[in-house]
Formats: sequence, structure tokens, C-alpha cells
Amino acid sequence: MGGLALSALVAMVFALRLTGLMLWWADPDRAAQPVADWMTPRYIQRAYGLDPDDLSAALGLPPHSAPREPLSAIARSQGADAQNLVARVQAAVEAAGGAPP
Repeated sequence: MGGLALSALVAMVFALRLTGLMLWWADPDRAAQPVADWMTPRYIQRAYGLDPDDLSAALGLPPHSAPREPLSAIARSQGADAQNLVARVQAAVEAAGGAPP
């Protein structure tokens, strides 16, 4: 009986997590926020529907690269200012028809 209850509890946790994620990504106001230095390239691609190669070009990275670091860390590794990098990415988002800030 304990194993069944534990299995049901685990299933409920995953179902709640899935529901939360679905609500998060479906929220249109989430995409209306401007690009920020805490965002990762993967987050930007998903949130704004930006093509990975366009984002790589804006970041000054080779095509098909998908670093997991936030923009601030990418800027630091390039010896660049984080706000300049954010501005380049925001311009790429706007050029691709993404949400304006």
C-alpha cells in the first residue's frame, strides 16, 4: 500500500510541474519583457521564437553553438560589456519580429 501511495504522490508532483510549465510558456506577458543579462540563449530562443543561427550571430558565436551560460557570462568571456550584448540580442529579436520591450 505504501508503494502505491508513493507512486501516486510522485505522479502528482510531475503533473503539477507540467501544468505550471505549460501555464508559464503560454503566458503572453512573459514574452513582452525585454532581453536581460540573466537570460540564457536557450531561454531567448524559446521565449522569443528566435532562430538559433540568428541568435548566435548576435552573440558573436559560431553557428549552431548553444552555450548554457547567461548573457552576462558570455559577455564576460568575450571581454565585452553585458549591456551592449543585451542590446545586440534585443535588436535581433526585434528584427525577427519578436516581442518588443
